[in-house]
Amino acid sequence: MLTRLIIHDFVIIDNIDINFNNGLNIIIGETGSGKSIMFDAIMLLFGEKASPSLIRQGAKKAVVEAYFSFAPDSTILKKLKEDNNFDVDSEEVIIRREIPLKGNSRCFINDTPTTNSMLKEYSKFIVDFHGQNSQQKLFDINSQLLILDSLLENKEIKQQYLEEYNKIQGLIHKYRLLLENKKQAFQQQALWEAQLKEINEIDPKLDEDSNLLNELKLLENAEYLTSISNNFLELADNYDNSSYQNMLGACKILEQLNGIDENFHSFLDEFESSLISIKETISFVKEYRSNIEFNPAKIEIIRKRLLQLNKLKNKYGQINEILDLRKRLEENLYSVDNFDIDIKKVNDEISNEKIILKNLALGLQKERKKAAKFLESNIEEKLEELYIKDSIFQIVFKYDTADIDEYKENKYPVIYNDETDEYIKASDKGIDNIEYYISTNKGIKPAPIIDIASGGEISRVMLALKAVIAEADNTPILIFDEIDTGISGRVAQKVGIAMRELSNYHQILAITHLPQIAALGNHCIAISKQEENDIITTSAKIVEGKEKLEEVAKLLSGEQLSEAAIESAKELINI
Repeated sequence: MLTRLIIHDFVIIDNIDINFNNGLNIIIGETGSGKSIMFDAIMLLFGEKASPSLIRQGAKKAVVEAYFSFAPDSTILKKLKEDNNFDVDSEEVIIRREIPLKGNSRCFINDTPTTNSMLKEYSKFIVDFHGQNSQQKLFDINSQLLILDSLLENKEIKQQYLEEYNKIQGLIHKYRLLLENKKQAFQQQALWEAQLKEINEIDPKLDEDSNLLNELKLLENAEYLTSISNNFLELADNYDNSSYQNMLGACKILEQLNGIDENFHSFLDEFESSLISIKETISFVKEYRSNIEFNPAKIEIIRKRLLQLNKLKNKYGQINEILDLRKRLEENLYSVDNFDIDIKKVNDEISNEKIILKNLALGLQKERKKAAKFLESNIEEKLEELYIKDSIFQIVFKYDTADIDEYKENKYPVIYNDETDEYIKASDKGIDNIEYYISTNKGIKPAPIIDIASGGEISRVMLALKAVIAEADNTPILIFDEIDTGISGRVAQKVGIAMRELSNYHQILAITHLPQIAALGNHCIAISKQEENDIITTSAKIVEGKEKLEEVAKLLSGEQLSEAAIESAKELINI
C-alpha cells in the first residue's frame, strides 16, 4: 500500500507530505483546490508523461516521491528482486520522479535510477487507476478476458494451453521454414548441380596447384639444372684437380700434426666431418643429375591442368574453398531430395499437437464459461444493491472460424472441433473472443458495455466487478478519481458502502464530491488552496473527528455550516 506521499513544486502544489492508511482513503476539497493534481502526481510515479510545464511557477524542478509497503510474497517485490539493478532488502519500496526545467525527467526506485518504461511495466503490479474517462479495463476486450480468467477454478489449464500453443507455434515456424527452404532449394537446384558437375569434372585435390607449379618449374629448367650440376661436379669431384682431392690431402697433413700435438685433435674431427658432408653432397648431386627429367609432353600436360584449376579458382576461390563448396553443394542437393520427408515429419507432429491443443482449448473454454456464469449472476446481484434494478449482465463468447485449407496450410494454429465440425483459429489466449454485454433498463436487449451504460452506471458496474473479483485481483492499490459523477443520494451511499467493502481487499484512494461517500472513509484527507502574493498554492491535511465531521457537513451545505448539515453528517459517518 501507499504509506506516504511527498510532492514538491508540482503545478500549484508547493509542498505536501501526507501519510495514507490501509482501507478507504478519501480525498475531499473544493473544486479547483488540487485534488486531481495529487493523483496526477501519483500517476507520474507510474510512467505518465512528464513536462516542464508541470513545475510550479518560480521553482527549478518538481519532485514526487512515494513510499510503498508490500506483502513479502507480493508480485511487485518478486519482480524488483528478480531485477538485480534494484536494492530491495525490505518490504518498503520508494519511487521518486524528478522533473527539471531543462533536460529529461529522472526516475528512481529505492534511489536506483530507472526508466519511465520500467515504471510503466511495474505499475500494473501496484496500481489500478479509475477515472471518469479511464474505464479502459472495463471497455477493453483483452482486459475483460483477463478479468474473467482471474476467476478460473482451474488456473493451471491456461498455462498448459499457452505452453502447448507456443510448442505448436515453434513447429509451425519450423514447417514454414522448411517449405521456404524447399522452394529456394528447387530454384537453386539446377545451379547447384551445374556447379557440382563442373567441380567434379576437374576434381581438384588439396594443394594440387602448388605441387604442380613446383613440378613445372623443375621440368622447365631441366637443361639448366643439368648444366650447373655438371659444373659443380667438375669443380668438386674431378680426380685430377678437385677441391675434394685437395681437401683430402690437407686432412692427411692435419693427422700428422695431431700425431705430434694433440691441440689439433678437435680441429681434425671437424675437418673430417666436413669432408663427409662434402662427399655426401657430391653423391646427392650425381644422383640428382641422373634423375633430371626431360619431358616436354609432361610440361604441356601440367600446363593444361593448371589452366583448368585456375579457371575453377577464378570462379570459386582457392582449392580449399572449392573443396568446401563441393561439400556444401552435395549437402544442399541431398537436402533437396529429403525435404519432403522432413516436411511430412514436422506436419505429422503438428497434427498430433493440434489434437492436444484442441482438448486444452475446449477445456479452457469450459472453465471460462463456468466462471462467466458466476460473474454474470454476482454482477447482477451487486448492481441490484447499487440501485441498477432489472439489469442483465452477459459475457458473450465468440470465436474466429477458419476453413480446411487454413487448417492444412499451417500458417497459424487452427484446431478442428469434431463435435461441431468447425475449424477454429487459436491464439495465445485460447479460442475465445469474449465481450461484456449489459442492459441497465428493463426490456432493453443487452449490448456491448461500452455502447449502453451511462457514466454513473459505468461507475457502479466497475465497482460491482471489483467487488466480485476482489479476492482474485492482487493489485494492491485502487485509485478512483471522481467516479461518483452522475450519482447522488441513496445510490451514492450504496456506492460508498461498496467501496468500503472493497477496501477490505485493496487500499483505495478516492476523490469524491459526495458527502455520502466521504463520510465512509477510514482516512480522510482535506485539500485546500491558498493565495499569497498572487500565487496560489495547495496544501493537504488529515482530518479526523470534529474536523472530518465539518468537512462532510460542508459537502452537504457549503461553507456556511448549519446544525442540520452537522446532524446529517453525523448520521452519514455513523452508518
